[in-house]
Amino acid sequence: MSDKMNFQPTFLRICIDRINFQSEELAGSICGVALKDSYPFKSVMELMLTIDRCLDKIGKPQATRKARSFLSQDDETPETFRANPPIYHTTDEIRSKKGACQTVDINIITRYHSSWQGILYDENGNRKGMFSSDLELLKLLQK
Repeated sequence: MSDKMNFQPTFLRICIDRINFQSEELAGSICGVALKDSYPFKSVMELMLTIDRCLDKIGKPQATRKARSFLSQDDETPETFRANPPIYHTTDEIRSKKGACQTVDINIITRYHSSWQGILYDENGNRKGMFSSDLELLKLLQK
C-alpha cells in the first residue's frame, strides 16, 4: 500500500490509545472510509467483536457463516452483502486519525471459518504481515 493508494471499504484503521497484551488491556477506536462513525473498544475481546460489527455494517466481505441472533425488534440488525458500500470519508480523513500508542490499518479480504483473512499495515502503509485468522492478527499487532 503506497501513500497514494486510496483506502478500500474493507480497510479499517485501528487507533490504539492504551496497550498491554499481558493483561489483555487494549483501548482505542476503529474507523474507515465506509463507516459513518468511529467505534471505540476497551479490551482485546471488544476489539475483535467491534471489527466484526464494523464489517457487518460495511456489508463486505460477507461472513461465510450466519451468526445466530436473539435481537429484539428494536435492536440493530447486521447489514447484508453490499458490492459497493457507501463511502462516508476520504482516505486523507481516515489517515489523519492516530492512536496515542499505535496506529495500524487492516485490510480484511475474506471472512472464512468464522475468522478473518487479510493484511496488516503500519500507519505509513508498510506491510507488517498477512494473517489467516483473528489470532494471527493479534500476534501481528503485538510486534
